Amino acid sequence: MSIIKTEQHWLPKTIDTLLTLSAWAVFLYLITNGTVPFAKQLIAHPEQFQSILISAFMPLIMQLSNYAIAGALIGGILLTWAKYNELRAARYTRRERSPDLCDSALSASFFVTLEDLNILRRKQVLILHNTEQGDLSWIEDPMMLQPKVRSLKSGARLSLV
Repeated sequence: MSIIKTEQHWLPKTIDTLLTLSAWAVFLYLITNGTVPFAKQLIAHPEQFQSILISAFMPLIMQLSNYAIAGALIGGILLTWAKYNELRAARYTRRERSPDLCDSALSASFFVTLEDLNILRRKQVLILHNTEQGDLSWIEDPMMLQPKVRSLKSGARLSLV
């Protein structure tokens, strides 16, 4: 279950899907273009294994070296793009430390009372259940033989039982 969900806009999601599908199509084309003729020759003429291996292996090696060159170029492009974004974003302070929360603010953010917050701090093992929106819905204490759980109603405060 995912607690934090960020919806992506349809355009980047579509572009990502199309690029992924085209990359897989190119990969499959290159694999079949390089290995299928080699395999067909070996199957058709098994008695000429050594001469076929020498004559067909060199184009296969060339094809694999093309893959390596293409991979290095793509890696270089991605590295350049990452360094560009790192330099461009260096002037922004996006990851500042958030201030510490006092107990009342912390209990308000989790919708628990101060007593329940202290219980949460004291217990070593608790199971926290969340709603689809990521809010705390109920807390379960697995150390109890029969865990007592009190569910949150909409707008109600959470309470440990």
